[in-house]
Amino acid sequence: MVGAVKALGYPSLPQYAMSRPGMTYHQLAEELGVAAARDFAPVQIEHALRDHAAEAGETDRFACASLVRHLRQLMPKGWSKADVFPLSHAVGAWASRLPKDYQHRCLKVGKVLVTSQLPEGWLPKDCTDEFLLNAFEPAGFP
Repeated sequence: MVGAVKALGYPSLPQYAMSRPGMTYHQLAEELGVAAARDFAPVQIEHALRDHAAEAGETDRFACASLVRHLRQLMPKGWSKADVFPLSHAVGAWASRLPKDYQHRCLKVGKVLVTSQLPEGWLPKDCTDEFLLNAFEPAGFP
C-alpha cells in the first residue's frame, strides 16, 4: 500500500486520504489499487488509517473523516426523510470500526444527526460541514 501511495505522490497514507476528504473507502481502495496494479480492500484502508490515527493521537479527527466516508458510501444520493435507514446504517458501520470507548459518543452523534433538520439530499463533503460540526460538538469531540 505504501508503494501505491508514493506512486500517487504522497509520503503517507494519511496525507493521501486527507487530500481526498470526499472519497469513500471503496474509492480510495480502487484508486490505490490502480496505482499499485493490485487490489486493496476498503476495510484495509480504513484500518490502516484508524491505526495510524490512534498512534498519532488523532482518533477524534479520524472519526469525523471516517463518518464522512461512510455517509458518502451508504447515502450516495444524500439524506432523505422518506428513508432514514441509510443514515442509521452509515452511523452504525462507522461506530463499529472505532475504539469501544468511542461508542457512547458515536451514539450521540447519530442521535443529533437523526433529529436535526437535515435538508433533503444533504451529504457532507468533509468535516467542515455545519451539520457534522453541530453533531460532533455535544458528543464530546473537539
